[in-house]
Amino acid sequence: MPVFTPARPRRFPSLHASDDLTIVVPDSMTDHDAVRRVAETLELYGDCKPRIVPHNAFDESMYRNGPLVACGNLTDNAVMARLYRMRCSFVDTFFPGDGGYFVKSVSDPFGFGYNVITVGASGVEHLAAALGAFESVIHTQEGDLTRVHAHRLPFDLPAFPDPDRIDEMIRADLALWSGDWSASPFRGGQVFNCLWYFYLTDHPGWGKAIPPIFEGSIALFAKERVEHPESYHTFFGLHHFIHLWDLVEDSPFYDDAARKSVATMFCALLDHLAGLFYLRPDVTPPGEPRQNHATFIGLDLAAGHDYLTRRYDFHGFDVAMQAVDRIFDGQGDSYKPNDDAGVGYAWLTPFHTFLYFMYKNDNRYLRGPIADLCRLAVLTVDNMRSEAGYGDTSGYADFSATGWPGHLWPLMVSTWATRNPEHLWTLNWLGKSKRPSLVHALHGLYAGVRFTDEGFSLEGVDPVRPDGLTGIQAMRLPDAGLRWVERNAPETHRPVDSRVYFDKIALRTSFDPEDEYLLLDGAGTFCHGHEDANAIVRLTWRNRAWLADGDYIRAAPKYHNAIVVLRDGQGVLDPPGDGVTIPPLASLVYRQDSPAGGLLMTEAAGYNGVDWQRHIFWGKGRYLLVVDRLRATVVGDYRCRCLWRLVGTPEQNGSLTRLHQQGVDFFIHNLDAIPQTLIDDDHPGSRWSAYPYATGPIHVLHQTVAKTLEPGEDIRFVNLFTPHPDITAQRLSAGLVKIEDGDTVTVLGVGTDTLGTVTIEGTLYTLTASRQTLAVHGIERFGHPVPGGVTIWERFDRAPAEIPLAASPIARHLKTAMTVRCGIPYPGFYPVDEPISGGLVADWSMATSGVSALDATDTAVLCGGEDGTATLFSATGAVMWRFSAGQPVTATKLAMCDGIEVAMIGTAESTLIALDTVTGQERWRRTLKNISARGAAVTAIATADLYGDGHSAVVAGTAGWFVNAFVGDGTPLWATWVRYHPITRLIVEDADGDGRGEVMVGNVYSTPLTVHHADGSFRWSTLEQVGAEGNATTPRRGNGLTHMTLIDVDGDGLREIVYGTEDGWIYAVSPQEGAERWRLSVAGEVAGLAATPDGIATATEFGLLYRLAWDGSIRWYAPVANRIHTMAVVGDQTVSVAEDRLLRHDPTGRSTGSLPLPAKVLFAHPVKNSVICALADGTVVRIRCV
Repeated sequence: MPVFTPARPRRFPSLHASDDLTIVVPDSMTDHDAVRRVAETLELYGDCKPRIVPHNAFDESMYRNGPLVACGNLTDNAVMARLYRMRCSFVDTFFPGDGGYFVKSVSDPFGFGYNVITVGASGVEHLAAALGAFESVIHTQEGDLTRVHAHRLPFDLPAFPDPDRIDEMIRADLALWSGDWSASPFRGGQVFNCLWYFYLTDHPGWGKAIPPIFEGSIALFAKERVEHPESYHTFFGLHHFIHLWDLVEDSPFYDDAARKSVATMFCALLDHLAGLFYLRPDVTPPGEPRQNHATFIGLDLAAGHDYLTRRYDFHGFDVAMQAVDRIFDGQGDSYKPNDDAGVGYAWLTPFHTFLYFMYKNDNRYLRGPIADLCRLAVLTVDNMRSEAGYGDTSGYADFSATGWPGHLWPLMVSTWATRNPEHLWTLNWLGKSKRPSLVHALHGLYAGVRFTDEGFSLEGVDPVRPDGLTGIQAMRLPDAGLRWVERNAPETHRPVDSRVYFDKIALRTSFDPEDEYLLLDGAGTFCHGHEDANAIVRLTWRNRAWLADGDYIRAAPKYHNAIVVLRDGQGVLDPPGDGVTIPPLASLVYRQDSPAGGLLMTEAAGYNGVDWQRHIFWGKGRYLLVVDRLRATVVGDYRCRCLWRLVGTPEQNGSLTRLHQQGVDFFIHNLDAIPQTLIDDDHPGSRWSAYPYATGPIHVLHQTVAKTLEPGEDIRFVNLFTPHPDITAQRLSAGLVKIEDGDTVTVLGVGTDTLGTVTIEGTLYTLTASRQTLAVHGIERFGHPVPGGVTIWERFDRAPAEIPLAASPIARHLKTAMTVRCGIPYPGFYPVDEPISGGLVADWSMATSGVSALDATDTAVLCGGEDGTATLFSATGAVMWRFSAGQPVTATKLAMCDGIEVAMIGTAESTLIALDTVTGQERWRRTLKNISARGAAVTAIATADLYGDGHSAVVAGTAGWFVNAFVGDGTPLWATWVRYHPITRLIVEDADGDGRGEVMVGNVYSTPLTVHHADGSFRWSTLEQVGAEGNATTPRRGNGLTHMTLIDVDGDGLREIVYGTEDGWIYAVSPQEGAERWRLSVAGEVAGLAATPDGIATATEFGLLYRLAWDGSIRWYAPVANRIHTMAVVGDQTVSVAEDRLLRHDPTGRSTGSLPLPAKVLFAHPVKNSVICALADGTVVRIRCV
């Protein structure tokens, strides 16, 4: 770490009314009485008449000539605008606001030895009051203007700190260093508020705590770095601390020692950031878009380097600034960051980039990316003014009158910089009734608009609705994004020059919420992005949303309105990247738009042996027809699912699905004659809790087809979406669909096909018959055979055309053919053999009040319920005892601790309780540590000999990211946070043969597996958190660990960790360092995973049962149900839990029994010759294999 050795102490130039002052004012204020009075007052105390210079006459050479008084704001004063860019002033049309003013001296901002006094007001009508306040300060301070402050702010500010509680506040902030996962006073402490409110108010109550928190942090931070070298901080927003300290450092409360302690701490924090992997050129190479972690750090280093060099002539970060410049140069010509997630991340890195270039007085980001961002804001917001949630976003972003969403910042910047009338309209549309919070002024609003009760206004500019953004609008993926994919994707999935890759495509006829809106995603990669290339992100119509997206963590194609392709039992054979299945990009193949309709074709090529072509036929105001064609490029056994995530109350009637939301209906017609199943997505991350028109879970419509395909053959899914109940549709052939809408008949086609005797050629096209004409759109040409074997062709070149029926025999023939009803071959479906009866028998069943956790051994069964009751049953089903935990039970474990059998239960409030298995008496209870003070559910419990000393330990994981370890008698051993998010599974065993236990932890995130040493210290983790992949020691290995076991897969005598994930991956990895032994994608969530005598059994949510060899190769797979919830292995048999029954299969996949059940199975635990099941009705039953 560079030792902070300033070349000089910070200098604070003095300023007096007698100095050679220049007053810079808005052009309209040069002769204003308030300006004249200030000039006269300065002359009174200084015997020197200041110059008055209008804004437009200001020359930058004046910065060097003497001190300045800058009056106005960002929009009407060149000096204020320059200080604003430098974050030395925050005065614009929002701050200090109507009726307010903010007068503040800035000590030597330009480094020429001269101070600037800012006399700030949000409009010229308020500037007289600001000048009056400044005039009073001149009188009060008798012309001494070295440090000036006066304010009147129409904002609710917190009460000043109680002087008696300042020491307590300091202690609380310093205590954060002993917290966990990036905890520090600089992320969540009070020191930020101290800086901000001291700047705003100049009240000593805020200012006194600042240096002690910095000084006290120096040793604590150094200690943390020694004790936890594997961890790191990104200090999001440290640049705000630096800017604010720079602006208040001249306070007389501080001496040079206090100032040095603050600068020393800044130096330590900046050195930590400068040493992180984000600055390496292999992580942030030239010419590529950036992720927000890197740009946060870049802003911090830029602000810190500037502060330390200008104020202390300290150059310890000169080298780091070369990396910072490279980071921002990579983003400098692109609106698209390396963060593909709406409602937040999409806007963050561009904002950082804009701020950086503004700070450098560089306008490059204003010359293109800002306009692109404003366009993106329109395209990715539906007609209900809800931003679509692609990538890592949580649920539904409801439009409300509060908040200040990220997509507003480029509109604010553009209305200030370009006064664009369409951007002004959009700002009013998206920002209706909204106001920024006060802290947005610090972040950088660049507000140039007037804030009125009617909305936002610009003098001389009338808002203009951006009607040019209706129809089919595509955002092309910028070259920087293509370069990122080129570097990161395997050769077979890199961008092809001849293709047009898109970021997003929006369809809308207007901005009326009653009209239709559809958003299609083209980017299926990037940080915080999902595997959603070619997926429909949002569909709204009739002021309702009908198709859902938006889950922060679950990224696989099966979580989107997309297609899942399984080939020869595998979700991917030629991976487009580590741990992913879908191609990274979709391309725009064809687009035609007209007033009546639109034609769109996109493609995700090379998707597990098929090219996925998505065709959208848009009958404007009437319907959207989606034809998904999966054209095989490789021979294989294909099992494909088309998934639609539905919002509302569903009702199925054959091929028709009707959705209902508070008086409005919507209809989805499937035209394939294939099985359809509705499955509720109960995952809390998928819920649209903020959506106002529907409650309950998202309903996923599964449409399934299975076929063996040769190259060139295809599978198609055809679905019609409409709010109109009278529209009907029918397949005429594999490529033709007829839609009847009242008296209007339209045929829609994909590729070359024949209607009657006429051959039709086109990529996608429509034919609409009326009484006198045949309207065509997208047709390349018609071919009609005539006697002699000759075909007469009529060419249209895809353009819309009206063909008079009277003048065209071909048109008359086509109209007649359009009325004929045709059939299509049955396209195929999942063949599921009917299981044989018998083979399973219920030995006993017992009723409980409900089961929320279950564990079992050959001699006992322990279950817990949401009412807090824990019950122990004997092997014969007798109730041994009941215990009330007083909190919902979320985890149970039967185990031996130092020779004593104990029953462990964990609760929803982080309580771990040990019970005597004989009496049910409580032995001990402990409250577990979590990442926050709020209790989090205990999710997993294990016991093991951690240290190889013959003594047992109890280890428990929580949804609060923590693992806690105790001696068998409850004495605490250690507690540590685990990367990252809620824990799902826990194994504690000596897997590597060193005599000590490894703590193997699964979680819900993209770091699905983490391994710690016996003492709780970190060993290794899969990947890293999203955005920190450059620090990863393994590639991406799935999302959300669901099952984990230890198996020696390579015969070396040491067991590997074999785990399955929510997104359908199975990995076998070394416990020592995480080296991969093998991997397999099965596309659906891994519902069961266990060793058998001859291999590994696994089951997926899509109803497939697998038997794998030890090396991960598939021995066989078989569809045994529409859905499998969980699976257990009993001897060499698998017992799977299907929709309404248990299914038993032998080692070859042959059905050996089944048993219907009266309720859904929540848990299934194998014991000797049996499975213990807990049902949704509260029944616990022992089912024996016979």
